[in-house]
Amino acid sequence: MPNNYPLSFTAANLLPRQTAALAALYATLNDWEAVAERAREDETILGHGKASTRRSLTRELHLRLLTLGEDELQLLAEGGAKTRRLLTWQAVCRCYPFIGNFTREVLLPKLQRFDPLILNSDYRSYYRDQALLHPKLDRIADSTRVKLESNTFKMLAEAKLIKSPTERVLQSVAPSSELCTRGLANNPHSLNFWLLSSL
Repeated sequence: MPNNYPLSFTAANLLPRQTAALAALYATLNDWEAVAERAREDETILGHGKASTRRSLTRELHLRLLTLGEDELQLLAEGGAKTRRLLTWQAVCRCYPFIGNFTREVLLPKLQRFDPLILNSDYRSYYRDQALLHPKLDRIADSTRVKLESNTFKMLAEAKLIKSPTERVLQSVAPSSELCTRGLANNPHSLNFWLLSSL
């Protein structure tokens, strides 16, 4: 990936239905360029009218899908709503270390301590720690910082890992054994991204 600490998740929410639609297209076409071209041309796939919006969404969702293994892509394309939601979240965590590490290093330990309420200080402390490792976080505009936080919690809510973007209470998602097996086969941290301890 050209940027090893991407922050472009501000460009799109979780979008599990649209992400699964691209995975299904890939299962048919077996060519990401052809998938991108079809998604740009057919406004029914991503559900957005403007061609420029479809282009940017296709680019963003493609980055996320590249983090999934072939078996996960197949499951994403064929699975139900919960499977789509959890695999899309898995892709987000793998694609964006900012979100993946927040989930593993802050949220999972809180849940393990039976402390499900996410405080503003939990996020801000994490942000400061990440800024020490990735100085680009200190250089971004305040409006971008606000959007990073907003989109992080919006996607957590869409994945149903918290109750809502404003009611930041962690909750269990209980992935199936098949999801866990396929996830672990592709990434050792997969269970952590669903707030489960590694085996």
